[in-house]
Amino acid sequence: MSNITQNQGLFNSHGKNQIALSGNYDNENWSIAGKIKRGDELQKVKQSLSLKPQQDDYVSIGDNSKLVLNFESYKQRESTDAIYRLNGFSILPLVSVNHSEQVKFASFSNIDIAKIVALKDLQTYKLTLPQLVNQIQLNQDGPLVLINPNILLGIDNQGLVNKIKVTESVLGEQDINQFNQVLAQYDIPNTKSAFLDRYPNAEDNFDNILLNKDNISMSVNFDSYDDDAQLIELTLSF
Repeated sequence: MSNITQNQGLFNSHGKNQIALSGNYDNENWSIAGKIKRGDELQKVKQSLSLKPQQDDYVSIGDNSKLVLNFESYKQRESTDAIYRLNGFSILPLVSVNHSEQVKFASFSNIDIAKIVALKDLQTYKLTLPQLVNQIQLNQDGPLVLINPNILLGIDNQGLVNKIKVTESVLGEQDINQFNQVLAQYDIPNTKSAFLDRYPNAEDNFDNILLNKDNISMSVNFDSYDDDAQLIELTLSF
């Protein structure tokens, strides 16, 4: 392992919204060096640390690592200026200017996502060690493996695939046309009406479609109730 990072720049806003609130961290009243606490104002933190602005954050550089502080703006009333309060932090290693933060994906050519989503391939898949990179913990249901910016695989304790999640890109920018190209690559209908044509026995719940077959459950979310609503997320559990 060469690098551990909590750099939120890796995820776009959609990717960040996938992460559930954690009672083990998000609500804890942590402190830094026993004197800087969550909720402290920016000016107070500057009295204790030498900070440099970095994009939307502030950074304190050490000998071998750097402390990244995340602040959020708050307004007590409309007529007053915003107050910036400490909301989160990361400790990252110092890396060379040649270091790349781009995610490197393993090969998953042995898994036919299109056939699985079409309910035509229900064999058991066990991920190999090289495929277990890029794991993220979005909630308490277990880790998900990011196989590309749009697809995540859920796995059990033995590394067996038990979930497939197809969603808008969680990394970088992607417009709707690019997302529809991804859906087409896996032969997934991109509108609600086309999806119901493919799966006529599915349960229509306005902006969501549910399909249960044997031990398989599929949930598909759309951006509206309309027949031509755009697919935005598909989750298949088995």
